[in-house]
Amino acid sequence: MNIKSLYSIYFIIAIAVCIVVFPDGLSAIVLSITISLPLIFVFSKSLDKREDLIKLFLVALILRTIASSAMYYFRLEDFFALDWRLYDKLGYELANYWSGETLASDLLQDKVLSFSGTVWGISLLVGSVYSLVGRNLLAAQLVIATIGAAIAPVTYLFAFQIYSNRRVALIAGFIVAFSPSLILWSSLILKDTPIIFFLVLTMYAALKLHEKFDYKLVIVLLLALFGVMSLRYYIFYVVAVAVIGGFVIGQKNTVLSMIGRSAVVILVGVTLGYLGILNNAQSEVTQMTSLEVIQISRNDLANSAASGFGEDYDVSTVEGSIGVLPVGFTYLLLSPLPWQFTSSLSLMTLPEMLVWWSMLPLLIVGIIYSVRHRLRKCISVLVFTIMLTLAYSILQGNVGTAYRQRAQIQIFLFIFISVGWVIKQERNENRKTVRLNRRN
Repeated sequence: MNIKSLYSIYFIIAIAVCIVVFPDGLSAIVLSITISLPLIFVFSKSLDKREDLIKLFLVALILRTIASSAMYYFRLEDFFALDWRLYDKLGYELANYWSGETLASDLLQDKVLSFSGTVWGISLLVGSVYSLVGRNLLAAQLVIATIGAAIAPVTYLFAFQIYSNRRVALIAGFIVAFSPSLILWSSLILKDTPIIFFLVLTMYAALKLHEKFDYKLVIVLLLALFGVMSLRYYIFYVVAVAVIGGFVIGQKNTVLSMIGRSAVVILVGVTLGYLGILNNAQSEVTQMTSLEVIQISRNDLANSAASGFGEDYDVSTVEGSIGVLPVGFTYLLLSPLPWQFTSSLSLMTLPEMLVWWSMLPLLIVGIIYSVRHRLRKCISVLVFTIMLTLAYSILQGNVGTAYRQRAQIQIFLFIFISVGWVIKQERNENRKTVRLNRRN
């Protein structure tokens, strides 16, 4: 399908949304298009990849616009998640506070205006939307959906930067575009989609900076890191370690490349220090690595719903944390497991899970190839994936939460799966060629 056809499909859907859910649909679509146009412009600047990038974005945007609008029209938000209500409430209070209509409540002061914790970033985003168009839930959802659509082309760029292979990049981009769970999280006011976007953008900008210093990319890297920190500060420290590790190892060890990488690390460090982020680093890292704190969080997750697991595990000691790793790892990467499809919500994930489980052999092939042939280029993503996987394996005690947060890791695993798929296809093609040669 060509780009013109995709534009036509999108505008038909956009008009339908405007009519069916008027007037909220009209302002929501206008805001989504306003954000989409600059993104399309940026993607079009990459002349050799322009068509692939725009197609990926439009396909992802169409799917997410449909899902977001259906979610809003049928009022399905509470069925899939409840935390959107807090972000909606804080965003609305923030918009009223900015307009001078109300004073800041204690909740708003504590959660948002203090710029601490893990909800102020998403609250600022929702508040900005409500300041523009009023308390329009669909508008906020479509802004998230547009950000989610941009993940697919950025994943394409990141994969191509590592492997210099269009097939790998295209497969990775389309997996992201069509992934049901990523579509779902992009259709609600949740932190997951912006986090994933900023994570992929961080990795891509850092990888580009390995090759050549560019102040524009430094700005993109800083903004992406700030975005991660505003949404989930503990992931910020994980991705920062991974990025710095990639700069230390690097790809080229020429004098110029080493100077360029050092300059990036210094600029990032100075900027983070100036913003006061590094001042809080020690206390935040101490808190996030405290086994006692992790134990409390895990207990809350394990006992918060019927989908909790491992209520009896104790991760407050090093031995206990190591002991829970195999179980936590299994649940994080594979849940819902076959015996856990006991509700309508879990049954909805079954088709996706069957595909995901079938992809695991390709994932192993892709990781092995990447370690052997692209280690320097993918070291950052490997370090990040391993660190976050280990952290979540210890922390998680709830199947539903594990399913959601797996997407933050899964986005990079999709790239390795794409590598495995291309390797498999090339092997099959080589076998066919050998057979034909033998016959001839």
